[in-house]
Amino acid sequence: MKKVQDGDETRTIERRLSHDSIFPILDKIQSLFARMRHLLYRALIIKKGQINELKKIYIAEYRITARQFNSLAKEATAREKALEELKSLSGS
Repeated sequence: MKKVQDGDETRTIERRLSHDSIFPILDKIQSLFARMRHLLYRALIIKKGQINELKKIYIAEYRITARQFNSLAKEATAREKALEELKSLSGS
């Protein structure tokens, strides 16, 4: 969904898929990206890997674009920052 400002009026634009047959494909893509994000989190945050080296590896191994890798890396680092914030709030 996307909200669009049209003068004083805000409208929501939504795209609905017309073919249910695409959902299994989208589920597989989502699962693949979730797995890559988990592996990247472990390699980047826990094992303190170098992002430029990991980028080369992920692009070659998973055949993703640099933009897709950057998105995964941003999600992984955002999760780390959120975890640090939670720890500081809980006093741990």
